[in-house]
Amino acid sequence: MISRSFLKVLAFALPVCLVVFSVLMGGMLLARATQDELAARVLQWVGVAVLLAAVADLILLVCVLGLKALGESPPDSDDQGE
Repeated sequence: MISRSFLKVLAFALPVCLVVFSVLMGGMLLARATQDELAARVLQWVGVAVLLAAVADLILLVCVLGLKALGESPPDSDDQGE
């Protein structure tokens, strides 16, 4: 089964990736403002890579939570109302 620590890593990595992406895009804008096109391009590509990592993390997080929900045993319920 999927370990709880793996779920924690996925849950904490998503906001970290989004913050890193924001900082990189801010750095890219700052580099463009100072007309350093090479640095701006590098920061843009690194930012895109971090954004792709965030998307992959989100997909994995949804899959792990779905598998965890499917793996749990359903609660015993007596359908007395029907």
